[in-house]
Amino acid sequence: MRLTGKRTVGFLIIAIGFMILFERFQMLDAWLVFGYLWIAAIVLFLAELWLDQKKRFFEEEQIRIHKPSVLFLSVMTVVSLSAGNLDSFSSMGGIAIGGGFENSEDYHASFEMEESVDEIALTLTNASLTIRTHAEDSVVIDGKVKGSGLGMERLANRFEERLEINQDGDRMHIEHDQSRMFSFPVIGRQLKLEADLFIPQDLFLQVSLVNGSILSDGVKGDAEVSVVNGPISVTGQKGDVLASATNGRIRISDVTGTVSATGTNGDIQLSNVESIVSAKTVNGSVSVESLDQGGDWDLETVNGRINVRIPRDSDVMFEGNTTNGSVSGDADWERAFSGNNIRENRHGATQIGIGTWNIQAKSVNGHIRLEFEQEY
Repeated sequence: MRLTGKRTVGFLIIAIGFMILFERFQMLDAWLVFGYLWIAAIVLFLAELWLDQKKRFFEEEQIRIHKPSVLFLSVMTVVSLSAGNLDSFSSMGGIAIGGGFENSEDYHASFEMEESVDEIALTLTNASLTIRTHAEDSVVIDGKVKGSGLGMERLANRFEERLEINQDGDRMHIEHDQSRMFSFPVIGRQLKLEADLFIPQDLFLQVSLVNGSILSDGVKGDAEVSVVNGPISVTGQKGDVLASATNGRIRISDVTGTVSATGTNGDIQLSNVESIVSAKTVNGSVSVESLDQGGDWDLETVNGRINVRIPRDSDVMFEGNTTNGSVSGDADWERAFSGNNIRENRHGATQIGIGTWNIQAKSVNGHIRLEFEQEY
């Protein structure tokens, strides 16, 4: 009697054993390969079943399915397929399956720049960065690499193996590509960089993260920063700031250049901004306060409040519009819908001083308030 399934299971057990050995001695990512074994299990079992049926036809040998082997193959297939779904979920949401980034290793790297470089770009999947400037002509990363998932050793080496540095003309691009490491059927395997990033002064900085956070402190040049899932904080910037977050809060303070902050799900908080300001979000509040206005402000949200705080001796034209809410504050308001009990407070305009700069505030579902402060 021939038992179908036993040979397939035997082959897979031997293959798993070899994978574990290569993981230890040859730097093979065993779990990455294991993720594809469900394909091999199905193909081998069907091939074994076909061959046994053929032998049964020619040799009239009795064939039976070996139930323990089928159970083993079924469990392995389900685990492998589920692992792919877990990895996809953890990659999109920034979640490390299995209890977080439980392992860590120190990481330090320095990248010399060519003389022609005046722009630095970083593209990372999972990172929490604190960005500062230094007097050197190099980019320095100093921190830790954290890992999640099974078999996550040699974290710094794994991170650096997938780090690409390209210098083309006036641009230096540093990118960490996790897509080559964490493909479909892998169990929640992620790397995350938590580090201080030091860059030369007076360069244009571009940082793009999927999951994590950005804290920029005292950068001298212009900056463009974006995070899909996580907060952004910029302080002491001497140039222009362009910040965008899909799911996360944006905080910007003490900036002398133009400010543009765009969010989808999260509040925007600006303070001591001295030039042109654009702050727009969908689900969240917008709050701006500053001692000086050096340009027009454009503030907008769909679902949230807008709060503006400026000195009473400012020179601005303020106008607020809301669909479901009110425009209020201690000012002499001109109401476009004066006399309409329902709509009167949904619009308000006032001139403070000589009205040099314009402040436009718009909300769909939320109140708008203008406040005055002599000192902070």
